[in-house]
Amino acid sequence: MDTATTPKSFPMIVRQAGRDIISVRDALGRSAPAPVVVISGGADTLDPAIVPKLTQLIGRGLIRADQTAGAVFMDGGTDAGVTALIGRAAVTVIGVAPEALVECPDISPAEAVGGRVALAPNHTHFVT
Repeated sequence: MDTATTPKSFPMIVRQAGRDIISVRDALGRSAPAPVVVISGGADTLDPAIVPKLTQLIGRGLIRADQTAGAVFMDGGTDAGVTALIGRAAVTVIGVAPEALVECPDISPAEAVGGRVALAPNHTHFVT
């Protein structure tokens, strides 16, 4: 499957195998280059005491970068740790993760292999 739009509760998933970067960008609906902010952080459980402050800090920073520069945000795309918080901001967030390691909503349970990590549901796009 090349590109799939999944049920309404999930964002677009773009399979990058065999594509160049321009065709991936086009499949994501990004017609022009934009500033890219890559967010990297632990995928482990966060200390619950810091989650509200971290959520506020991330949200304000991402929204400001989006509004002033039209930035696009990229992270690991999984529903764990810092990356789970990133998608909560109302901005374009592209999760990039190896398809073999994540649960994609358009893969039937018969095709899914155990040990996969869930994709973060609040992201706008995914590239696998």
